[in-house]
Amino acid sequence: MMNIEFNTADMTEETKKRIVDYVYNHYSDAYDFLVLDDSTQDSYLLEQQEESLWAYNTNFIMDYLKDGIEYSEGLEKAVKMVQEEMCESANEFIKAITDWEQMILDAARYDGYGYYLNSYDGEEEELNIDGKTFYIYYN
Repeated sequence: MMNIEFNTADMTEETKKRIVDYVYNHYSDAYDFLVLDDSTQDSYLLEQQEESLWAYNTNFIMDYLKDGIEYSEGLEKAVKMVQEEMCESANEFIKAITDWEQMILDAARYDGYGYYLNSYDGEEEELNIDGKTFYIYYN
């Protein structure tokens, strides 16, 4: 059975019906779907990725060190070791030394939001209704 989660701002019932009709007409009913808009996409992404910081590429993490924390090879090795040994428990450490929110947003801009929000195939579908863009992800 298909399930559609809406995480949008100010959506009319007519718009919601049009999105539901679109999804039912274009996809198999074996998936769960997520619908976001411009006002919710970044906040949803941050919420979903906040607990996955430990899995980001160490080199990428090092590009987002907070002001006052200087890069060194030793620090990079230490971050990598913390990631490998602590896994999810390394998230707080990574938050403490990086601008983690900007890191997540930039990663999504580089790789595409679908890479992070669509566990099925990493795709993002845009649907424009009455001048407003909605983003559909299936899982």
